Amino acid sequence: MIGLIGPHDSVRRVEDVAQSSGMSAELLPRPYDGLSEVGRLTGEVASACRVILFTGLIPYSIARSEGVDATSIYIAHSAADLYAAVAHLLLDRSISTVDRMSIDVVDREVVNEVFDDLSAEQPAFLLEYSVDQPGPWIEDMVDWHARLYRSGRATFALTCLDAVSRGLSRSGIPHYRISHTRASVRDSLARAAYLESMQTAEDGQPAVAVLRYPDITSPVSLSAIGQRFADALTSVVFQVTDSNDVVVQTTRGAVEAYVKRMPAEPAHRDRTGPVVGFGFGKTITRAHAQAQVAVAFAQRNGVSYVVFEGGTPRLSPAPGTRVTGSQATALQARASELELSPLLLYRISNALKVINHTSFSADELATAYGGSPRTARRVIKRLREAGIVTQTGSVRSTGAGRPVALYAADIDRLLAAPDAEPPDGVSRQETGR
Repeated sequence: MIGLIGPHDSVRRVEDVAQSSGMSAELLPRPYDGLSEVGRLTGEVASACRVILFTGLIPYSIARSEGVDATSIYIAHSAADLYAAVAHLLLDRSISTVDRMSIDVVDREVVNEVFDDLSAEQPAFLLEYSVDQPGPWIEDMVDWHARLYRSGRATFALTCLDAVSRGLSRSGIPHYRISHTRASVRDSLARAAYLESMQTAEDGQPAVAVLRYPDITSPVSLSAIGQRFADALTSVVFQVTDSNDVVVQTTRGAVEAYVKRMPAEPAHRDRTGPVVGFGFGKTITRAHAQAQVAVAFAQRNGVSYVVFEGGTPRLSPAPGTRVTGSQATALQARASELELSPLLLYRISNALKVINHTSFSADELATAYGGSPRTARRVIKRLREAGIVTQTGSVRSTGAGRPVALYAADIDRLLAAPDAEPPDGVSRQETGR
């Protein structure tokens, strides 16, 4: 199943193309009335779909910036889309020349290519938008187009966004909304379908879960626990080892489904309580080795882990643990101060306890808390501004890119309560600001 998120007219267009391509049954459409709904809708869709297709860069960027963890892509505005918009305007005689237009969101390379093909002068007014550095927002875009038009520097506006188009209409600014061509939509649907098929194949990857109860040694009790744990992971293969670990053989898909619905981590902060480690690998033997690494990390740090094939630990998104009182208040207050989601701050704080917090990169932090490097860089920027993180140096990258920045974090300053849990009413599986 592929989730589909965008404004109503864009979602209808994608559904129309999908139906003509025989893909309509594979879509779960969730149109929105305003961009403020993107985070909530993405969270709903992510629980039911392996892949999410956004109808544009802006909603995609918003979802990613709010820490929504899902395989997702967006329909980029292509050269064909821009060609179609310019052709429509020329044929409709809305414009007599393509010069002096203001254009938003479309990638500069796409604009340059189209205007070169038209043997036209490159437009001087292009408002770009970066996934890595989101912004400007809707009101800013409307104001940008309006100022250029009213100053006489631009005579027409091209926008990719329904909200900007409506704002320009209210302001009386002549404009045209760039829509996706059917070819652009069809290509993106094909990419989403391919990703969904890859996710399905990945769901079958061998996985092993190791559940450790340090204070239970009775084989009978552990066997009963193992049976319940295996049932929860839709497995019939489990054993109790000589070291009193419960080991369950299952699949990656079953593990991911389990951590999404797990009601709570019992005795999560009690180092003598139960902990669980999950491992994935090309073989059961490899997955078991990774799970052993995971459970050792979990027991040492009091959290659950997933260890991927490469051996890098990542925090498991096990939901459900809640706290009240001073810890929740401290977390909420600091999250508000940093303009971050309380959930995201909670995950970051726990991740910093796992990695070497005196020398880490954005990619290492992202891997540890289970998010994207882009979101990790955004969080690091906020923490640097707050004096909690400092850049300590850099190392040469493995490729031809820029050196990789290294940082150090003052964990004691991050939260008033060092072992902060998610605030009351917020589970770890929830996302968004």
